[in-house]
Amino acid sequence: TISTDIPDSGRHCYVGIDNFNAGQSAAKISEAVCRTGGRVLIIEPETNARAQIDRMTGFRQFFADRGITDRMSFFNPPAMTAAALTKILQLLAGEDDLRVIYSPTNSEFLEKVIEAGRHEEAIRSVAKIVHDLSPHSIENLRSGLIDMVLDSNPMQQAFQAVDFITRQHGYEAETTIASVDFQLYTSENLPLTDLMS
Repeated sequence: TISTDIPDSGRHCYVGIDNFNAGQSAAKISEAVCRTGGRVLIIEPETNARAQIDRMTGFRQFFADRGITDRMSFFNPPAMTAAALTKILQLLAGEDDLRVIYSPTNSEFLEKVIEAGRHEEAIRSVAKIVHDLSPHSIENLRSGLIDMVLDSNPMQQAFQAVDFITRQHGYEAETTIASVDFQLYTSENLPLTDLMS
């Protein structure tokens, strides 16, 4: 399986990042932003995809290991996107100690929250940490609507999948990628946009 790990799929191997560690890295950055005070608002995932669960588990574990779970606040979006956006804006306006918005997944709701940052100070004023680089998230990093993306490195995933398949058929690949590394992107180290299309 590539990118998402489905344990009962009968897969030969999993090709993808360590999502638990990606969640831990997002938590470490979030904790650093909040170190002198403040909390992280975590947008809970809408699905039970294994990658998202692992990211959430890693994120929570980081805060639990340090005894600072009180610095996490969770937002479970209602089904209606417009109602959910209103609720999160009210939450951000009413609780002035929220410093970071973190989401373990990209969703329609997250996109609406990020887009609302163009004209809503309550959203614009907090750091935003998300997963998975795309042409759209590159634009949002450039414009400052989000601050950091933890990417699952699809290019390395493809290379590792091809490497696995060639070895399964008795061929030796010239290069071997032992594991897929996730990457952290800000507006300063973005790949060329034409590589993302």
